[in-house]
Amino acid sequence: MPTVDRSFARDLKTLDRRLGCKFNGNQFVVTYERGYGEPANVHLVKGDDGGFRQPDHRDIEALRKGDQENFRMKDHLDKMAYTYTLIQRKMREKVKDEIKGMTRDNKRQLINAFAKAANDRKANSTFRRINLKRKGKTIEEIRESA
Repeated sequence: MPTVDRSFARDLKTLDRRLGCKFNGNQFVVTYERGYGEPANVHLVKGDDGGFRQPDHRDIEALRKGDQENFRMKDHLDKMAYTYTLIQRKMREKVKDEIKGMTRDNKRQLINAFAKAANDRKANSTFRRINLKRKGKTIEEIRESA
């Protein structure tokens, strides 16, 4: 039965005292002592081909990345700042789209208001006009023929 490297076990205990490593018959498994019951399996150590390999620094780094309590404050603040800039960018785009939408709606209202104030044409002429077909002759046609 293979045993874990002593330097790996020391680094594992440095990371967290409740972490341990055991061999399950096929591969090494990093476990976490919960304080009650059996230890929970945290990480399976496997090679690139999915087979057996000795645990090493790659596994320590994988555990460190997954640790939610052990993080550098600078990394956390950088992540928060990046998220904040994304939120600000989305808010600016949303406001820009809303202003553009309101301008589109208000354009027709302003055209109608200016047309009514100037009294120069029908106010609601933003849409296509339908020309009606006349039944019979117009007054101009009757005058010309007479």
